[in-house]
Amino acid sequence: MEMSWDEARGYGRLPAESPRTDFFDEYHHKDVTDMGRQLVERRLALLRQYVSSREGVIDVGIGGGAFVTACFGARGLDVDPKAIEWLKERKLQATLADDPVALTFWDSFEHIDDPIALLRGFKPSYVVMSIPLFAGREAALASKHYKPGEHIWYFTFHGLLEYMDPYRCVHVSRMEELLGREGIATLVFADQDEAMRLRCLT
Repeated sequence: MEMSWDEARGYGRLPAESPRTDFFDEYHHKDVTDMGRQLVERRLALLRQYVSSREGVIDVGIGGGAFVTACFGARGLDVDPKAIEWLKERKLQATLADDPVALTFWDSFEHIDDPIALLRGFKPSYVVMSIPLFAGREAALASKHYKPGEHIWYFTFHGLLEYMDPYRCVHVSRMEELLGREGIATLVFADQDEAMRLRCLT
């Protein structure tokens, strides 16, 4: 199956017939490396610029669980059976009854068949993500981040902004790229009310 690419919108989609769901063990081992610890620290520091520890956070696609553990009060949502078991054992599994102020997608947004459905379901004020971005279709196809069966979505920067509308991008960082993560950008999106509030504060 070939990627469909919308040049006008700046993003492509490559559906996964049998999407990979066995990430927990791999990321659980990565979490205890120097890189893993630094990623959690920097992601948490960025999130806390917008969301206090008293407000609800749902981490979508928990990796090895390190971020959910470090982010006080956070809950998690995942499709990996081991991740689900891990969340249930700790009573940290999110449900649609939750009312989070933020959803985080650390290396997971591009894996989800319909991420907008999650945003519509939870209606968070903030969406925070780390995600690979590309110059265009050919760059995506040539990238180490081109992963059929894993990555469904491929975005240019402006394509991601288009896709996330009506959320507004309020922060862009290359903090993960500075740690050696090639082509990974970190972005914070806010709903229209929060974006307006932030503008008024500056």
